[in-house]
Amino acid sequence: MVDSPDSSSQDQQQQVLTAQSQAPTPTVPAQRAFTLKSILFGLGILFFTIAITGYNDFVLKQSPFVMNHFPPGPYFLVICIALFWNPICSRLSPNLCLNHKELAVSLVIVLSGVWLGASGLNRFFPHNLINSWNMYENQSSWQSNKTFEYLPDHLFPLGGKDQADNAPAIQGSPLPDDQVTDSQTHYEFNAKDLVYKNFATGIPEGADIPYQAWYGPLAHWIPLIIVFSIALLSLSLIVHRQWSNHEQLTYPLAQIGGSFIDRSDGRTLPSVFYKRSFWIAAAVVFGFHFIRFIHAWFPSAAPGIEVEAWFGWYYKIFPVFTKSNPFGLLKFGWYFSLIGITFFLSREIGLTLGLSHFLLAFISAQLYISTGSGLSGGDVSNSRAGAYLAYAAVIIYTGRYYYWSVLKKALNFKAGEEHEVDGIFAMRIFLLAVVGMLVVLCTSCELSFPIALFYTLLVLLLFLVFTRIICETGIPFMQAGWHPGMIIGKVFGVTAIGAAPLVMIYYLGLMLTADPKECMMPYVSNSLKIAEKQGVNLKRLTKVVGVILIFAIVASIFMKMTEHYTIGANRSNDGYGQKWAMRGAMSKATSGITELTDLGQLDKEASIFNINPQDGTFGYMFLGAAGVFIFFALRFRFTGFPLHPVLFLVWGTWPMSRTFYCFLIGWLIRELIVRFGGGQVYQSCKPFFIGLIFGELATIMLGLGTGFIYHFSTIPEGEAFWYGGEPTEFNVFAR
Repeated sequence: MVDSPDSSSQDQQQQVLTAQSQAPTPTVPAQRAFTLKSILFGLGILFFTIAITGYNDFVLKQSPFVMNHFPPGPYFLVICIALFWNPICSRLSPNLCLNHKELAVSLVIVLSGVWLGASGLNRFFPHNLINSWNMYENQSSWQSNKTFEYLPDHLFPLGGKDQADNAPAIQGSPLPDDQVTDSQTHYEFNAKDLVYKNFATGIPEGADIPYQAWYGPLAHWIPLIIVFSIALLSLSLIVHRQWSNHEQLTYPLAQIGGSFIDRSDGRTLPSVFYKRSFWIAAAVVFGFHFIRFIHAWFPSAAPGIEVEAWFGWYYKIFPVFTKSNPFGLLKFGWYFSLIGITFFLSREIGLTLGLSHFLLAFISAQLYISTGSGLSGGDVSNSRAGAYLAYAAVIIYTGRYYYWSVLKKALNFKAGEEHEVDGIFAMRIFLLAVVGMLVVLCTSCELSFPIALFYTLLVLLLFLVFTRIICETGIPFMQAGWHPGMIIGKVFGVTAIGAAPLVMIYYLGLMLTADPKECMMPYVSNSLKIAEKQGVNLKRLTKVVGVILIFAIVASIFMKMTEHYTIGANRSNDGYGQKWAMRGAMSKATSGITELTDLGQLDKEASIFNINPQDGTFGYMFLGAAGVFIFFALRFRFTGFPLHPVLFLVWGTWPMSRTFYCFLIGWLIRELIVRFGGGQVYQSCKPFFIGLIFGELATIMLGLGTGFIYHFSTIPEGEAFWYGGEPTEFNVFAR
C-alpha cells in the first residue's frame, strides 16, 4: 500500500519535532544581581542623595528631596536608569545595561541609606552636639538646674562649650599678614569659637575644619549609631519571612516602587512604561503641576493653583471646635501621589486613614461637651504609645511559632529549615547588635543597665511597629508622635530614674527618634520585598547593605559636618532640626530635675522600683491599647468590619492631619471602581494610578533641577546666595 501525500507530510513533521525535542536546549546565562555596576550605581545615587538632601531642603528651601518613605528624588534617579540609561546602552554597549536584579540591588542600597542625610540622622545629629550648648547660654532654667552638667563631657567636642575655655588653640592654614590680629596668630585659632561659634556662621578664612575636636565624641556616638542600625537591619530580615510569606502583607509601597524596575516581559523598559493609561495619568499630573511651576517663576504667565486650603466654615457649622481640639480638620491638601497609593490599599485601611481625624475630632468634641475639656496632644500621644505596645504584642503573638523557632536555633547553633536560614542568621546578628547597644548605653552614655534595657526595648519596639504600619498600610508620610524617653519618664516617674539618666534618655531621643518620618527600617523592609520579587538572595543582600551602611554612616557625618563648617549651619534655616526639637526635649528634662528638687530627691540615689507615674499616663495608654485589641477582635470575629486598628496608631499625628483627606478621596475612587467595574477593571487601572505617582515624581524633579541650575548659575562670586522669592512657593508636597 502506498502512503498518501498527506500521511507522508505528517511523518516528516513528526520526525522534525522529534529531532527538535532531542536537541540540547541552549542554556540562558542566569542574571546576576551583585555586580560592580549595581553596587556602583547604588553607591553613587546614595551619596549624592546624602550630600544634597539637607542643602536642598533647608538652604534652597525647595521640595524635599527625600521627604518620606517613598522618597521622590532617589526613586526618580533609579527610574532614570531604567528609562534612559538602559535603552541607550542597549544600542551602544549592552554589557552596561542593568538587569532587573541589578536594578533591585541598586534600589535597595539607595533606600537603605537615604535616611542618613535626612531626618533619620544628620538633620539632628551635628546640631544637637553643638547648638545644644549654644542654646544653653540663653536658657535660664537650663542653667539654674544645671541640666547639661548631667550629660557626660566626653560626648561633646572639647568636652562641651563650658569646658572649651581650657582647650588648646587649633592650628589652621597660614593667614595673610594683614589679617593677623592680636588674639589670632598666624597659625592658631581659638578652639571654642572655631568649634562652636563658627559651626553656625562658617569658619573664617585660613581656618581648617576642626575635625580633630570631633574624634573623641564621635568615638562614642558612631558605635552607638552603627550597632543601632545593624540591629534594625537584622530585625527587618527576621520579620520579613513572617510578614511577606506567612501573613502575606501587601507592601503597597514595594508594589509601586517595584513596578518602576520590573521587566517581567523581557522588554528594554519596565513593563508599566508600555501602558497607555500610565502615560495619560502622568501627563495629566505633570501638566497640572507644570502650570503651578510656571506661575511660581512667572506669575503673569500662568494662573496660580492652590493645592492646600483652609476650611474655616467648619467653625461655623461646628462651633464646638473653637473650644475643643479639631486635630487638623481645617486644612485640606491635595496630593496625587497619596491618591495613587491609596488605590493599592485594602478598603478597610483606606477608609480608616480617611476617617481617622474625623473620628478623633468627634471624640474630642464629645469629651469637651461632657467634661468641659477636650483631648490634648499629650493625651493622644500617650494613647498612641499604648497602642504601639499593644500592636507589638499582636505582631509577636501572630508570628510566635516562627520567631520562637528561629530564636531557639539561633541560640543552639542548629541548622534550620530552608525558609528559616535567613531568619536564623539575622537573629544572631540582631542579638549581638542589641548587646552592643546595651554596652554603649551603659558605658559611653553612663546609663544603668535597667534603664538602658528598657530604653533599647522601647526604641526597637517603636521602629518595629512603625515599620509594620508602613508595610501593611502603605502610608508614606507618618510620624510616631511619641518618644521612648518620654514614656519611660512618664511611666516610671522621675524618682525612679534620677536626674542624669532622665536627661540622657531625653537627649538620646534627639539622636535616634527625633523625627522618624525618614528612618531606616521601613526603607529596608520595603526594599527587601522588592528584591525578593526580583529573585535576589536576601541574606547576601543584607550583608552587602550592612557593610555599606557602616561606611555610609561615618561618611555622612563627616559630609554634614563639612557642610556646616563651610557654609555655616545657620544657612540651613531649619527651626525644628536646629532648635525646637532640642528645646522641647531639654525643657522636659529640666522640668524633671525641678520636680526632683521640689521633692528633695535630687541628691538621693534613684531606684527603678520606686515607680511614681504621672497622673493620667496609664489611663490613656490603656485606652490606646484597648482600642487596638478590640479592633483586632472585631476584625477576627466579623470579616466585614470596616475599620482597622491602625486608627489608634496614626490619629493625632501631624502628617496624618495633612493627608487624611487624600486617603478618603482615594478610598472613594477605589470603591467606585471595584463596585461598578469589578476585579478585572481594578487590575487594569493600576498602571493609571502608578502614573499619578510618576507624574508627581517627575514634577518634583523638574522643580529641583531648575532650582539648582538657577542657584549655581546666578550665585555672585564670593557671596552666599539665598534661594528666595516666588519660586520657593512651588512645593509639590507640604513639609
